[in-house]
Amino acid sequence: MDEALYQLIQSKTPITDIIGGRFYPLIRQGNSVPAATYRKIPSMREYNYDGEINLQFQNYDCHFYASDYGVLQNLVETFSNEISESSGSYGGKQIDYVWTSEFGHDDYLEEQELYTDMIEIKIAFN
Repeated sequence: MDEALYQLIQSKTPITDIIGGRFYPLIRQGNSVPAATYRKIPSMREYNYDGEINLQFQNYDCHFYASDYGVLQNLVETFSNEISESSGSYGGKQIDYVWTSEFGHDDYLEEQELYTDMIEIKIAFN
């Protein structure tokens, strides 16, 4: 599902106009910002009455980094707006629907002089 998420993000020009290809698993690579990272968080599977998987979900925390607070907030809003309600085939997976939740969990990393924020992404897929 990671490849599907990456391809979904790369298909959204308003997002890539801001972060380019700087969308990394777990750890931000290099010093270039703005950038985003993602990590899997516990997900659930929905079963039907026959005990078969009816719907699968994969959840992610997505963290954003920028040296300017306004750029950061624009990135979070653009990212959320662009991928919310997405569907289609990405990375060999059929994405049925994408939800995003903004937490308003912004922060400032003094040592790196970076602003941060995060959203949660929930992807329903087959």
